[in-house]
Amino acid sequence: LGDFLGSIGVLISALVQNFSNSKILKMYIDPVISIIIAIILIIGTTGLFKKTIKIVAETVPPEIEMNEIKKKIIEKVPNIIEIHDFHIWVLTDDVYVAILHVIIDSVENRKKVLDSVNNFLIAYGIYSSTVQIEYQDDLPPIIRDKNDCCPFASQYNHRKRIFKSNPIY
Repeated sequence: LGDFLGSIGVLISALVQNFSNSKILKMYIDPVISIIIAIILIIGTTGLFKKTIKIVAETVPPEIEMNEIKKKIIEKVPNIIEIHDFHIWVLTDDVYVAILHVIIDSVENRKKVLDSVNNFLIAYGIYSSTVQIEYQDDLPPIIRDKNDCCPFASQYNHRKRIFKSNPIY
């Protein structure tokens, strides 16, 4: 519609330029039509621009309540002790992506918890997820006692990164 209206504007401008005897009208018709076309294009692209910003900024979709999902996963999936480093964002228009770290009680429950968490996220329309399984016994006591740090923190939560051993650079 914007292109169509722009073409009509160009046609009107050309007709006025060609058939009008008024020098003032000839002088101002093209800039006025150009401004009108620019306004039409701005109005037409505002929605797309907003969607693009949300995707680039990796914002949480407005219909997703992360705290509620986290709480329900902990309640409904057995063997989970804690979930952290949890983030959901929009990859494209209706494609959501999630990352989360799940601390579980034992190694034997890894596959069952992983499948359950992935199925739970699918129920919320999140088909692409990265679930990092962490075992409670593998975490040193200094980390186990803190809820605000993670030895495997992702780029999303990199400030909460704590090393289990001295880093090698």
